[in-house]
Amino acid sequence: MSDPDIGDTALATWTFPDDWQSVPMTPGRSVNHTFYKAGVYPVSLTAVDTHGARSSAFVNVMIGESFDDCSTPRVIPSNATLPLSIIINNEMASLQGSDPTLQCVLRVYDSLWFEFTSPADGIYEFSTCGTSNYSALSLWNGPACGPYVASACSTGPCASGDGSRMQFTALSGQTVRVQVSKFVSYDAGRSFTLSLSKVDNSATVPMITSVSAMNGPVAGGTSVIVGGANFKEPLTLSFGGSPAAATLIDSEHIAATTPPHAAGTVDIAITDAQGKIGTLSGGFTYFGTLPQRRRAVH
Repeated sequence: MSDPDIGDTALATWTFPDDWQSVPMTPGRSVNHTFYKAGVYPVSLTAVDTHGARSSAFVNVMIGESFDDCSTPRVIPSNATLPLSIIINNEMASLQGSDPTLQCVLRVYDSLWFEFTSPADGIYEFSTCGTSNYSALSLWNGPACGPYVASACSTGPCASGDGSRMQFTALSGQTVRVQVSKFVSYDAGRSFTLSLSKVDNSATVPMITSVSAMNGPVAGGTSVIVGGANFKEPLTLSFGGSPAAATLIDSEHIAATTPPHAAGTVDIAITDAQGKIGTLSGGFTYFGTLPQRRRAVH
């Protein structure tokens, strides 16, 4: 950083757009920041001199999902309470040479991998319905990176949005591999929700699929709209196990205020009068310094 005016000085500040944290720049030193979510973040450095002149520069920091690689799929615990929703991001997703060819689309441009072991015999459903993501869902049997045996593939249909839904039958203890792929070249990628439910109870159990704000301060007080299905009173909404003030808007929307919580990423859960629970895994991040993905920006 330099100022062309002789004898003038300037102060510079880094700004991180994931939580809008501002950090003064110290010449000759790097700055550390924790990114809790995958995505592409345009980090800015803004300098202001003593006359008020201002100049900014940007650098894109790219954070990918760890389960982009077939060898490290995101494991959905077999004891997870269903329905379960997961916010994922495919902006930095890629294809690997070991990724299989899908039967339901001509071509895919990236993939994210999941692993699920069925806790009981039944029919299950993966879905990205309600999102604006052009995603193909495919189900495979076999080792983590193949060889694979194709089981199912779907690019729809959904009642709304551009997502997909895929149902499959699984036996107790059966492990399946799920590939979530983008199949249109002009889709730049984004954050969206993948949901898993058991078909025989999905019509009655509350399900969370979205939240209007994905982060906020540890002091709480962030106003959010929680979206989903099968909401009805009485209900309890919690962020990381801490109860939140919540008002039912309709069967698909809840207005809520986040409670105080320690820094980090937490689940959002809704419990109905019968004790049935729907969870949005990693749905909200409280600002703080929990060590997760760290990148040094120079």
